[in-house]
Order: sequence, then C-alpha cells, then structure tokens
Amino acid sequence: RLFEVSKTGRWRLLGIPLSFESTVYALEDWRSLEIRFRLKRPGAMSHMSGFWRIVPVGPQETLVLFYNEAVPSIPMPRLVRSFAGRAVQEMCASLLEDLRGASSTWAERPLAVKRPFSEDAD
Repeated sequence: RLFEVSKTGRWRLLGIPLSFESTVYALEDWRSLEIRFRLKRPGAMSHMSGFWRIVPVGPQETLVLFYNEAVPSIPMPRLVRSFAGRAVQEMCASLLEDLRGASSTWAERPLAVKRPFSEDAD
C-alpha cells in the first residue's frame, strides 16, 4: 500500500528553535515486514529516504531496523555539520526509545481481534 505521511521536524540549534515540514511517500510491504519512504517534494531537504524493517527474533521479541538518509537544500558550514550530525543521532535514538516505551504498553493490554469473515464474527 502506498500512502503519504507528513511530519514536522523541530529542534534547537545554538538555542534557536528550528522546524520544517516534510511529506513523504511511504510504501508498506507486509511480506518483507518493511516500510520504505522517500521525499514527495524537495523543501528543507533536497533528498530524504529510508526504511523501517521489523525482524521477529522470538515469541516476544522483535528487532527494529531504521535507516534514514537526508541531504539539506542549503549547504551546511563545516561547524554546523558536527552539531547537525549529533542532533540527527539523538533524534534517531529518541525515536527508537519512544518505540521501545510504546511497545512495552502493548504487551500489557489484551488485543480484541475481530475477524470479519470468520464464522464466529458478530
């Protein structure tokens, strides 16, 4: 399934709040347990793409692989690149921590699975 997703990136650089909006095309592939994405239109970024992939490794354990590459629309001075690199690493780590925190609550609540075409469906 192909769909569009919009997001707003927000961070601070030397105390200055920055933000940008981006929309990506995302392609969901349940056979490979993967979502690939790419930038719909250049804006703050001239290129952005990547993927999320999940790899089941046990009955209650899943490895999540996340890859993202981006090229800003304006050249970044060398001094700013090191700050930006650390900010991106922290952002990715934070995103995966949020996923870990959310997934711990999923195990706590039972899922009501409704199969609309099964014999015992309402």
